[in-house]
Amino acid sequence: MSKNLNNVMFRGRYTVKCFGPDGKLKWSDEIENLVVNEGLDHILDSTLAGGSQVTTWYVGLLAASPTPLATWTKTEVGANDFVDYDEATLVTWTPDAVSGQSVDNSTTPADFSINQDSSSVGGAYLASTNTKAVEGGAAVIFSAGAFTGGNKAVDNGDTLQVTMTFSNSSS
Repeated sequence: MSKNLNNVMFRGRYTVKCFGPDGKLKWSDEIENLVVNEGLDHILDSTLAGGSQVTTWYVGLLAASPTPLATWTKTEVGANDFVDYDEATLVTWTPDAVSGQSVDNSTTPADFSINQDSSSVGGAYLASTNTKAVEGGAAVIFSAGAFTGGNKAVDNGDTLQVTMTFSNSSS
């Protein structure tokens, strides 16, 4: 009898673009994000164990110098939340249709209107709550990632545009 072993890989990539008040691109970065343990457990719970599905996810930003770990929950994200933007809550993630084992929000990126000069943003995350800087509670953190080249500078009037792509594969 032979064994056929399959490995399932779930990965994500965030693309973050910063546009100045004049609409010109100031910088762009891609983040290979970490799907945290809580996010992986949620996938299993909601698809195979009869758990509740989260129907609306929210994009958040991380403050300077985050170090996302697989064990991160809303407590760690809340303590590292970047909140220097006009929107009162995190921005709703509006995914396009799933195709080819991939889903993204390229049609409707999450936009953040920066309201502070000389701020540093360190990355992004995806959560089941829209509350900024909340620590704890029933929120699920799906994924988080830090910029590979370190913090990025943003100023009042800038707009950060975040596109998230998630894909899975079996090998």
